[in-house]
Amino acid sequence: MHKYRERNSKIVAEKKKRVLRDTGALRCEACAFNFEKTYGLLGKGYIECHHLIPLHQFQVNRETRLEDLALMCSNCHQMIHRDLSVRTIGEFRERWYIG
Repeated sequence: MHKYRERNSKIVAEKKKRVLRDTGALRCEACAFNFEKTYGLLGKGYIECHHLIPLHQFQVNRETRLEDLALMCSNCHQMIHRDLSVRTIGEFRERWYIG
């Protein structure tokens, strides 16, 4: 029997909507990259969403909350997954971001 869990795309959309409402822009929480500023209309509304709690650590029936998510550019998102010792976005930024 195959067991699986799926991420909820609605909570990701809600996270983006909330951040856009509160800050006026979707920026990477690690390096502050803004797709819309760089790419114009092509980048409008685009950013990746990182789940701070790995899927395998989720408890059964636990729903993802907005504070469980971080908005990240593609590069930072991939790199945070490469360094599994990093536990927070702040720790990732301190360790790896040279800006």
